[in-house]
Amino acid sequence: MRDWEAFVRQHLRLPELKPEREKRIVRELAAQFEDFYRDALARGLTEDEADQFAQRQIRDWEGFASDVRRADRPHTRPRLDQWSEKAEEVARRRGGGWLMFADLQRDVLYGLRMLRKSPGFTTVAVLTLALGIGANTAIFSVVNAVLLRPLPFDHPDRIVTLGEKTKDGNRMNVGYTTYVDWQTESRTFEHLAAYRWWDPSLTGEGPPERLSGLRASQSFFSALGVHPALGRDFLPEEDRYSFSRRRLESQISSLFVGRIAESMIFGKDAMTTGAANDIERATALARNMVTKWGLSDGMGPLTYSEDDGEIFLGRSVTQHKHVSDETAHAIDREIRMLIDRNYARAEKILQKATKTLHKMAEALIKYETIDEDQIKDIMAGRKPSPPADWEDSDTKGSAKDKKGRKKAKGKIGGPAEQL
Repeated sequence: MRDWEAFVRQHLRLPELKPEREKRIVRELAAQFEDFYRDALARGLTEDEADQFAQRQIRDWEGFASDVRRADRPHTRPRLDQWSEKAEEVARRRGGGWLMFADLQRDVLYGLRMLRKSPGFTTVAVLTLALGIGANTAIFSVVNAVLLRPLPFDHPDRIVTLGEKTKDGNRMNVGYTTYVDWQTESRTFEHLAAYRWWDPSLTGEGPPERLSGLRASQSFFSALGVHPALGRDFLPEEDRYSFSRRRLESQISSLFVGRIAESMIFGKDAMTTGAANDIERATALARNMVTKWGLSDGMGPLTYSEDDGEIFLGRSVTQHKHVSDETAHAIDREIRMLIDRNYARAEKILQKATKTLHKMAEALIKYETIDEDQIKDIMAGRKPSPPADWEDSDTKGSAKDKKGRKKAKGKIGGPAEQL
């Protein structure tokens, strides 16, 4: 007689169920197949016929297995256990290092089951680990930024900070003259720069905003070995402790050159807001000359305001009431006189040098930027020479693209030529 348990295991596989449940189902089915077989023999069938009769009782084993899974869903094993059993079976079959992996997997699953059985302990353990990991991460971030990770400069180990202390050991500010002496007499440092913290106020649209910054000397970036993210570096002539009245007025005149040139070339109706920053800087210089530096004949060598935030004429003076209204109007007149006088001087200079202005504009349109040698050529009345790395594709006739077709040779802004 056939081994009906082996027959059932051959056709029915239920890995999703618990092993005990699967064995019970196999035994019950084997007993039923044996009953069908014996009933067939009792009816007079041969052993082969009885065997075939019993096998025909279940024709669709896949459908039968699906019905068993739905009926025994409460006895279904978790997917994690099913995956673990398959992985362990593969590890046992391959042997070697896979056996260690199988043991580790079994230990991990055992720990997860224990945690699932004790949700309170699991919650406390997870929170403890989270706090410990978070604290360690924060401490490491600080230590890494302060002690381990080098500063983002070239040769950070060569950068030092100099200062002065009182007899009590307290730090004190270094005067500018002391810094100049250090810079002149030092033979040890490659670069020496001075700085102090500065908290300016940003005004404009919306409420004022307090910013954090530095006031630094000209060699600040070179001492650190870096370049400004935007704009140019400071020029040596800009690193001055004091400026003459002539220099300040010349600077005011130079700030209006762009606006005046725009007016002369395009007309007053075509003027833009591009000179807004230059106007603010010129106004701030004139205002400081009158209210802070005592460089005004009408107001004399007096300081009329300590405010650094406002830049328009006598606005800060009238708002903070450091002076009377009459004095504030007088300050406005002095500032206006300085602006008008230097604006007229810049306009007169440009009108005399109109041809030079147009040559410089043509050079800028052609080369985009011009250097010192080109400026000297223009000021001397000569045609500016092209930069060393300049390549003009139009000097030898019309250029061709990669496919050999001729490119258009029209002027920028003019009508396009037909190809």
